[in-house]
Parts: sequence; structure tokens; C-alpha cells
Amino acid sequence: MNCSHFLRQRGNTAVWVLVGLLITLVLGSTALAAPVTYTAFTITDGQLGRWKFHNARVILRFDSDTNNVQFLQIPDPVDPTNPLADIAINTVGVASVTIVTPQRSVRATFAPNQIFVSIDRGSIDGSVLVGGRGVGFGSFSATAPGGVEVSYPLGIEDGTVDWGDSLLPSVGLSGLALDLQNSTGFSGRAWVCLGFPDQTCPAPTQGLHTDHGDLFLYQPYVNTYSGDPVTGGFFVADVGGTRSTSLRPSSSPRGIKPITYNGYVISDVRIAGQSFNHAQVYLSFQGDAANVVPFTDATSFGYINNTGRAQVTVISGLRMITADLAPKQLYVYYDIAHGSLGFGSYAGGRGYPLSLTQNQDNGGMVEYSSIAAITDILTTSADAVNYTPATATLVTDLTNATALSGGASSCVAFDPATSICSNLTPVPLRTSRGDFFLYEPYTDDETTIDGTAPFSINWGMFWSDLGGNENDR
Repeated sequence: MNCSHFLRQRGNTAVWVLVGLLITLVLGSTALAAPVTYTAFTITDGQLGRWKFHNARVILRFDSDTNNVQFLQIPDPVDPTNPLADIAINTVGVASVTIVTPQRSVRATFAPNQIFVSIDRGSIDGSVLVGGRGVGFGSFSATAPGGVEVSYPLGIEDGTVDWGDSLLPSVGLSGLALDLQNSTGFSGRAWVCLGFPDQTCPAPTQGLHTDHGDLFLYQPYVNTYSGDPVTGGFFVADVGGTRSTSLRPSSSPRGIKPITYNGYVISDVRIAGQSFNHAQVYLSFQGDAANVVPFTDATSFGYINNTGRAQVTVISGLRMITADLAPKQLYVYYDIAHGSLGFGSYAGGRGYPLSLTQNQDNGGMVEYSSIAAITDILTTSADAVNYTPATATLVTDLTNATALSGGASSCVAFDPATSICSNLTPVPLRTSRGDFFLYEPYTDDETTIDGTAPFSINWGMFWSDLGGNENDR
């Protein structure tokens, strides 16, 4: 097999190494065969056929079987003194993509033999894997070195997939499966990038073929100082298959200036008396931008919208639960002073059920996010030169459409100044399906200099849409 995939982490700088070698598979699959669906999600720009889309939800899907997963070990061509890297890859399956905007939703199936799914499980140190380094959807390419693009259409690094860089990973974090044969979920930085590790990531000139025309995806939001994209990405493996979703609320908001705020995170959750691990959790809050008001308190300032209808959807494999939250429990906020944004509650404060923050963790796994970028631009306008021009268009006062991501916390005792959570016990939020609890399982528990811990290395996504939704196509 001409297979080449290697995602390498050195300190805080991610380097993907493309290995154009004929590699012999040295390990075989030992798992019993079972259907498996891999799903990846990000928000970005692109084109499908003649349709050009902006800040669209891009949901990639690959339906296969666990028996198709192959394992291989490859040397590090950059530093031969490093241990071998352990790779799991699945090249056999049916790949599709769903593109969703407020006006349109299209599902397209990729032509065969274009897409594969793989994960760099980390280096082999004796018999122990020391944490993954990257995961995602790659593509075969006749023009790429080695014949593959490891991070196009979507690769994910840092965040929870890179828990090996955590100083003291939590049980939930270190327990995430790294073999593509068991159900799991990861979040991190999204690379929609040709030619990685060359971080220039040129725009594609040839599309991926689908039954709705060729697909082109771009990477518009980048920290030009570090070379890193600032957008989050998510990857889920569901053994037994999963439900399809377009990540859009079931109804349209109403008002003078209708707006829907949306949140997404992969986490542990309890709802309707059932517990789910590494589930996809989607929050929506339908309101009116006319109700946004500024706030100022002792340590912060920003904007808040506390009038609207909230809903939660939990997807775990073939199980999906949607529930309406009881009125006057949630609000949407943006704390500019601390660079913190998301869904707060009167029961759990601004950090619960879902807060995205600009603050960086010790290992650098949630640094350089888009919430950090727009907060930097708002507070120091001259720093806009450190980002691609499109990044400034994400600046928000909660009355406009935007798409933001960053470190995710679900904490009733969240300190936005430090990202530390001093109480990981969630509180119940009332819904039409019973109490809803959202946990924070993916943390680095290393005690910091001031004696506090832990902090989350999970990524989350927040986006807002103006107006109503048209019918899916």
C-alpha cells in the first residue's frame, strides 16, 4: 500500500510529516467486524459545484467497517532517533459531505477512492502509546507528494487528540480510544490544508468529485504570526453507525431581527435519565438581536442576550435526543474583557453549560483560537495585522452572524481569567425530557503554580445565524 500519514507534535508546534513510502503493514486488525461511521465537523468557506458558501457547517462522513482498519508503524523521517509512529487508517468505505448554511443544506456523496480516515496514535515508547497527535479525513491525490493529502479535506490536531502533551491527563482524556475501531470523539484545531506541513496551505485548484459537483474547501481564518488556523474541528467515531444531522434548530426564530446562537462540543452528558460518553452536544438559542444589551460588572464588560428559546440535541451513535430547555434558564453572552463567549445559565453561571475562552492551557493545545483572535482585535486594533483579513469579520457584539471556536468549558465554578475550573460537578438544567447535565471530562489535572487545577483542553464551536432557515435540499 502506498500510504503516507504522520502527524508529529514537537513541544507546542505541530509538524505534519508526509511520508511518501511504500509501507508494509506490520499489525493486523484483531477487533471483531462491526459497522463504523466516522464524522468530522468544522465551519469554513468553499464551493460545491457552482454554489459558493461562506461560514458553512461542513459535516464529513465515512461509513465503513472496523475490519477495514489497518495498523502500521513508520519511522520519523525528520528525526530518525525518535520512536516509531503508530498509525491506524481506513481506506474502504462510502464518504459523503453535508454543507449547511441558514439558506441551504446539501448532502453530496464523494466519488469512490478519494477519501480515507486516519489517526496518528503517537510514538511507540516500549509498548505504550503516549497519546495521539492527529486525526481526520485525508484524500488521495495524484499531484501530492506520496500520493495523499493528510489534512485535506479536514485534519485535526492539538486539543483532546493530542493528550500526550498534557502534563497530567484526566481519566476521561487518556481513555479516548485511538484505534478507529472503538467509539470515541476528539476536538482540536482544524486544518483544511493542502501540502501540509507547508503551512502556506494554498487554495485548491482541483476539486474532490461528488454527485453534486466538485467540492473545494478553504482555510480563511489564520493566525499569520504562528501560521496556525484559528478554527476548531471535531472528529467522532461511532461503532454501529450514527444518526445524520445538519446541526440546525428545528424551527426558525422570530422577532425584529431574528437570530439563532448555536454551540457544539464533544463531551459526556446526561439527559432523559441516560448517560452518554463522548457524545455530540448541540445547543441552540433562538432570539432577537434587538434584545442584546451591553453589560459591565466589577471585572468585565461585553454583551448579553437573555431572551429566547433554547434547545439541546445529543447525538451518540444511533441514539439522538432533542429537548427544549425550560424558559429563563439560559442566556448568551460575550465577555470581551476575558475573551469568553457562550451559553451561561442562572443555575451555573457564565461557564455552564458551555463557555469558549481565549485563555491558553499550559500545553498549548487550545491556543490560537478565533475567540482569542477577535478579542485581541477588539482590545488592540493594531493586532489585526497578525491575522488573515477575513478573521476581523468574525468580530461580534451578538447582533451579527459569526463563527467562533476555542477552548471549551462546562463548569459551574469557571474562572474566565485563568480558565481554571474549581468544581467539576455539573448542575441540572430543566428540559422537556428531564434534567440535563453537561460534564467537563477532558482536562489537564496538573496543579499550576498557584495551586489550582484542572483546566479543559477540549475545543468547542459557537456560531450565530441571522434570519430564518429555508428548507433543506
